[in-house]
Amino acid sequence: MDTTQAMQHLKTAMQGDLEYAWAWHCNIAMAAFDEGLDPTRANLAAARFMRLAFDVDTEPLFREMQAKA
Repeated sequence: MDTTQAMQHLKTAMQGDLEYAWAWHCNIAMAAFDEGLDPTRANLAAARFMRLAFDVDTEPLFREMQAKA
């Protein structure tokens, strides 16, 4: 499998399983948080990455979790 195929495979997996996408989002957000972003900005950065890399929108999940806190 080449890189293009691997990325397409990941994109398809993310779009087909929002919980899987959310797990990626959370890991990306924590890395951004560890680098000094506040929690909201870290999550927004993760959501942006998820949209750009995998064409999946995890921001509503973040907003839902934020509203519950």
